Amino acid sequence: MANRQEIHIGQIIEKTMREQGRTNKWLAKQICVCPPAISKIYKKKSIDADQILLISRALNVDFFQYYSEILQSADFSK
Repeated sequence: MANRQEIHIGQIIEKTMREQGRTNKWLAKQICVCPPAISKIYKKKSIDADQILLISRALNVDFFQYYSEILQSADFSK
């Protein structure tokens, strides 16, 4: 089970892009940013929820699932 420190959402998105054979230019067009912004996203450990939603829709992948796994294993009684 991943913990917060292990999630690097930018790297996960980059890996997904490679697996789908997508280009930075393609994703940039889908989420209305310039292509260099996509390279910056790959370097980020965390991304704004609105941007994750746009990327999730574009790539048809629920990137929120990585955070949901943490919540499901969390002990809120502490």
